[in-house]
Amino acid sequence: MCAAISVGEKMASARNDHLMKQRFVIEFLIAEGCSAVVIHKIMKAVYGEACLTEGKVRKWARFYRVEDPKKQQSVIAKGPGGRSLQLTLCTNRR
Repeated sequence: MCAAISVGEKMASARNDHLMKQRFVIEFLIAEGCSAVVIHKIMKAVYGEACLTEGKVRKWARFYRVEDPKKQQSVIAKGPGGRSLQLTLCTNRR
């Protein structure tokens, strides 16, 4: 029984990791100025059937979208060990 729980927990953890990675992709591409439709097309090509639905991509795109253009020039991300990294974007495509 313990082995079954362990396998189930690992599968749930892997699923959560996969979803988090997709959210990071959405956050980055929004900062680059991509629309939710374009982001979904890119992600569908990469993730295939495991890709978030277009509705979920739109939801996360709204969440990550920043209206102030000055704030779009940099993105704060968590690096290895939980350290904050500031990434400066080369262009703003909006």
